[in-house]
Amino acid sequence: MNTKLITGFILVCQTLFFLFGFVKPSYSISPEEVLVVYNGDNIDSVKLAKEYQAIRKIPEKNMCYVICTSSETISRDEYNQKIRKKIENHLIKNSIKEKILFITTIYGLPLGIYENELGDLQEKNKELLGIINDKSRFINSEKSIALLKNEIAANDKKANDIKARRSHASLDSELSLLFNNYDTTGWIRNPYFFYNKSYERFSRKFPIYLVARLDGHNPDEVRRIMDDTIKAERDGLKGTAYFDTRGIYNGTDAYCAMDKFIFQSSELTEKAGIKTVVEKTGKLFGKSECPDTAIYWGWYRLQNYMDSFTFVPGAITVHIASGECESLKRGNFWCPQFLLHGATVTIGPIDEPYVSSFPNPKIFIAALLDGYTLAEAYYLSTPYLSWQMVLVGDPIYRPFKKRINQKLR
Repeated sequence: MNTKLITGFILVCQTLFFLFGFVKPSYSISPEEVLVVYNGDNIDSVKLAKEYQAIRKIPEKNMCYVICTSSETISRDEYNQKIRKKIENHLIKNSIKEKILFITTIYGLPLGIYENELGDLQEKNKELLGIINDKSRFINSEKSIALLKNEIAANDKKANDIKARRSHASLDSELSLLFNNYDTTGWIRNPYFFYNKSYERFSRKFPIYLVARLDGHNPDEVRRIMDDTIKAERDGLKGTAYFDTRGIYNGTDAYCAMDKFIFQSSELTEKAGIKTVVEKTGKLFGKSECPDTAIYWGWYRLQNYMDSFTFVPGAITVHIASGECESLKRGNFWCPQFLLHGATVTIGPIDEPYVSSFPNPKIFIAALLDGYTLAEAYYLSTPYLSWQMVLVGDPIYRPFKKRINQKLR
């Protein structure tokens, strides 16, 4: 990781937060400001989009369907032609390009965008593995199998070279940059993070959209997330905040800075009167050690979920590790497991993002406590776009509509 980028991340985070603080929100969300994007070729996506429309009273002109694969990955060309272009045309045709602030993507849309060749290579290797499996049943097939394995190895090398260009990204992160022209190799600075020194509420002053998705293992899980969002908004997010530091926050590198921000977040929730529990060593919370979880932010156990939690409606969860949102449908990744066990919100990357790309928890938690929407809190605290991170949850979810931390200013 580039040392200058890490240092810049730390300095920007510290400077923005400590010098400027937050401005008092006087803000109400209009359904006119929300665009809903769903897959018109997936019946569950259509149904869930209509249900969300009814819950949030979204106008019909703000409902945009695309026709695309329901796979969790899509090629760059398919994304540009079938999703990005269709949404941009919809916004222009309905004269809402300048009115929309938030975009809600719905179950049935792809999760990650990869270069065209990568998908072809992966499909080719699947085919070759099938041929090897067939040949292995016959004698005198060793030489041909060896040749096929060499071809697979060559394809893997090409795929790794493509990945090394770092042009793949989460679909939602790319959608935030609609109507922008930019290089898709690497990340793009998030203007709402870098150029928002007074922490203004989001507006069209900033040339991006705030995107989050309602997604999960299956449609019923998405319905549960929508229901729990409304319950938490109605009753308030009640429960315990758990923070898992690694006890390394006295150093100067990006890892120590992140650990420090997690610890400082615990101080914010404690001051706000939320019951707060902090793990200050290298170990994780153990099995069932986190009852009534309202907020969890911690690290580091790679792609191996720890069943430590029972979640209250509206629960917000982040585990800092690579690839934890590679899929929302399978595996022991933290993001899908959080949702499967009852969380309402989770954040994670589809691949290796580097620690400096994760949201700054102190900014994120402070914004939520100050009444900002989920998507505002996320984009206020997330440095980079056209990158790996995914926010799962209703973008206009406000768990603390009434400011509960008066000491932030």
